[in-house]
Amino acid sequence: METLDCHYPLIHHSNQRPVHFLQGFIGFLNDRLGLSIQLSEQRGDVHLSAEEQAAPSAVARWCGGEGPYWIIAAGGKWDYTIKWWDIALCQAVVDHFAGRLFFLQVGERGHYHPRLRGALDLRGRTSLRALVRLVHHAQGIACPVTCLMHLAAAVPRPAGQTGERPCVVVAGGREPVSWEAYPDHHFLHTIGKLPCCATGGCWRSRTAPLGDGDPKDESGALCQRPIRLGDDPANRAFPAASLDAWRAAHFQPAPHLLPECMHRITAANVITAIGSTLASRQATMFSRAQSLLAASGLARMEAQHAREALRTGQSHATHSLSVNQLEIKP
Repeated sequence: METLDCHYPLIHHSNQRPVHFLQGFIGFLNDRLGLSIQLSEQRGDVHLSAEEQAAPSAVARWCGGEGPYWIIAAGGKWDYTIKWWDIALCQAVVDHFAGRLFFLQVGERGHYHPRLRGALDLRGRTSLRALVRLVHHAQGIACPVTCLMHLAAAVPRPAGQTGERPCVVVAGGREPVSWEAYPDHHFLHTIGKLPCCATGGCWRSRTAPLGDGDPKDESGALCQRPIRLGDDPANRAFPAASLDAWRAAHFQPAPHLLPECMHRITAANVITAIGSTLASRQATMFSRAQSLLAASGLARMEAQHAREALRTGQSHATHSLSVNQLEIKP
């Protein structure tokens, strides 16, 4: 028996050839095992059991009744800070749709995912399988280039819902559009608009070094066009001497450097993209009753945060990702 660690070397040709991430593992397996697997659909293929599909959504469990929701991811992983978008702009998107769309915020524990006001906070509270179930019930998704955008295409919609699930991706200029985008996604990118991504993705990793010894701190992996946000004196202290010091000093508020490609994507761009999906799909906005249910769920979440803050000795106002990685259990 042979165990294969799957890779996708096709990525190294993504700026030159019209290939998609979906073809990466297929190409690797074909080469290693002498196969001729062909991609049949432009999406992944994730299945849910009948019990998973019938189970109540997170909105029902937290709010006491079902209602439409969008999933939003703000921030990202520490190893690829170049993918982060301005947290203030994420907040502006949530604020714009207040009372009309209900957002569930997700994010892996231990990475940078500042809390968004007015969104049901599920950061650090979902296993990967629980995230799949969240996506199954979601009306739409807003995120950077991350696992969530691939799940948006791969996870089936509930019975009776037709068409693909809307997904708005804040992509910038790191990855080629042909490599990442799905046909029905709003892929907001800057490929061809800046010298660093004039003919394809830059494929760089970090906006600035973090001092953690990772090769992604080397000059060839760093953004060539970082933009400094705001004029707060703290913005001039970057980078810190070490990753731990940087996290301690800057986890709240959001980091103050963005790649120019991400800085060029505005809150209005994302709001317009979400709005267009709502109009074209005749998607459901919150009714008055559902809005009240959402408010109830947010109140329950605030109470949960207060209890956790008391238990851990943290300030409730600055509570971030100290929660355990649990299945969603209000």
